[in-house]
Amino acid sequence: MTKRLKTLLAAVLSVLIITLNCVTVSADTIEAEEGFVIGEGIRVRLGPGVNYEHLSINGVYQYYEDGEVLTILGSSVNSSGELWYNVKLNRDKEYITWVRDEYFQLIVNKERDPEFEAYLNEQGFPESYKPAIRRLHNLYPQWSFVAYRTNLDWNEAVAKESRLGVSLIDGNDTSLRSKREGAYNPSTGQYIPWDGNNWYCANSETVAYFMDPRNFLNKMNIFMFLNLGYKEEETAAVIQKTLDGTFMQGNAPIDNRPYADIFYEAGQNNRISGLYLAVLARLEQGTNGSAATSGNSFTYNERTYSGLYNYFNIGAVSDAENWKLGLIYANGGVNGTETTYGRPWNSPSRAINGGAEWIADGYICDGQDTMYLMRFNVTPVGTYGHQYMTNIRGVYIKSESMFFTYYDTGNLEQNLTFSIPVYENMPEYTVLPGHNPPQVIPDNPVVNPVLEEINDPAAATVTGDIVSDLDLLEKEGVLTGFALDTFCGKLQESAVNGVTVTVKNSSGEVLGNDVRLATGYTVEVYDGTEIKTYTVVIKGDVTGDGKIDVSDLVAVKLALTGETPLEGPYLKAALSSYEKEVSVMSYVRIKRHILGIKEISQQEH
Repeated sequence: MTKRLKTLLAAVLSVLIITLNCVTVSADTIEAEEGFVIGEGIRVRLGPGVNYEHLSINGVYQYYEDGEVLTILGSSVNSSGELWYNVKLNRDKEYITWVRDEYFQLIVNKERDPEFEAYLNEQGFPESYKPAIRRLHNLYPQWSFVAYRTNLDWNEAVAKESRLGVSLIDGNDTSLRSKREGAYNPSTGQYIPWDGNNWYCANSETVAYFMDPRNFLNKMNIFMFLNLGYKEEETAAVIQKTLDGTFMQGNAPIDNRPYADIFYEAGQNNRISGLYLAVLARLEQGTNGSAATSGNSFTYNERTYSGLYNYFNIGAVSDAENWKLGLIYANGGVNGTETTYGRPWNSPSRAINGGAEWIADGYICDGQDTMYLMRFNVTPVGTYGHQYMTNIRGVYIKSESMFFTYYDTGNLEQNLTFSIPVYENMPEYTVLPGHNPPQVIPDNPVVNPVLEEINDPAAATVTGDIVSDLDLLEKEGVLTGFALDTFCGKLQESAVNGVTVTVKNSSGEVLGNDVRLATGYTVEVYDGTEIKTYTVVIKGDVTGDGKIDVSDLVAVKLALTGETPLEGPYLKAALSSYEKEVSVMSYVRIKRHILGIKEISQQEH
């Protein structure tokens, strides 16, 4: 069967699969024989969906390695419309497992295109860049890749970005922190925080890793190099795909015009991508909008304001009520005397156009026209200065968010242009301290392998071990990992083989099956011999009502001000895995969850 016919058959079958709500696709529809994993912490599943068992070997849950190459057996579109690949995984032996499309990049087997090879040479891409760019070209032939020649020495650039306070890292991994004078106190053995209580200066090896474009040339992280300039082909109809299903899918209030038209015109007027503006607004405001897009009244410093809009959260600096600061900026300051960028932003069109002008004026027009260049200013204008964040991982995280928005809205097929920095005297590769060298991804995958037919995998069996059966995490008697809106009855369903489960609230009252699990509840598991007692923690559910809403924001704010400290499981609910005390990031994480920007992960201790 020819590849063209395979591709056509795959497309037809995919439609039929979704229509018939069937999960199995013949392996004969796969047009690539291998692929590699993108990202860390990707669970190894035994079926095409998150409800299938998480592979455990000798009691240790398994995760795919970033860049790990896997042989493809077939694919499935599950009942939720998600595409999964059936793959071979080698650990202590060979396992047949599944990985989701978003976190897996196909290695498309094609002959090298002489014209494209000549283009790579003409652009001046070093040999170490070419394999990854070829893979992306084979997968998305409509994408364009431009070499941004910085003409800067690599070691000098890394040294400049490693200056004290320029590049910060959070988390508990001390191997990523700098021990330079001012960043570390050798007499006490303590690292010196530079922002809050958990942001430290990154060492030069860590800076080099996140600065090295070659580490991020995959279909997801390539979006840090997306050129954000105006593109005529990004019409209002194209932009509309990003807005569908959100509060911006129809007409804007006050203006009574389609949001898609407003974003297109804002992009056209300011020579910036209208699609990027729509994506950014969706990232900042979520699918349902926020106080920054409602126009509702609010009080700040005993003064009431109303009718203000700020779709890009400009001026909303880190603060427990940062949205108010953003709207004060939209007002033109507290007294409304600042009129730059078309302020006051008293309608959606004024806010979107003014915000677009602010972004274009501050970065795009000065040549910082990718997210990478906004973070690492290696342009000729203000080199190593005018950088909009100190978080060394910030662009990496934003590139993932950008990819998922393009992926979910069907915009990966657009004619996108990526501007990829190239430095002088680059090393063979860069790696984070304590990590292995990058995995070698083959340029020429196996040709014509023997592909196996896929049987519809059975769902995981119930053993009676609720930690394993419900894919929970247990640490020091604390249970996390529950899906939101899990009811007590779900635990009872796992009570088989003579096991009994009792759930109690914080007052010790036994709860019925129709009660939603919440932070602070206790779970007693009796296997006929002994009783094990666990405390439930739902990340983000700080108030212990089983929900993540505004009441949790208020609780965190009171904890930040010291009025009402959080303790025990409620403190754990507010923190991510690496934090020890409540910070502004706790507030931001919950707010982003409520806005629909990024869901709080329950799969962390």
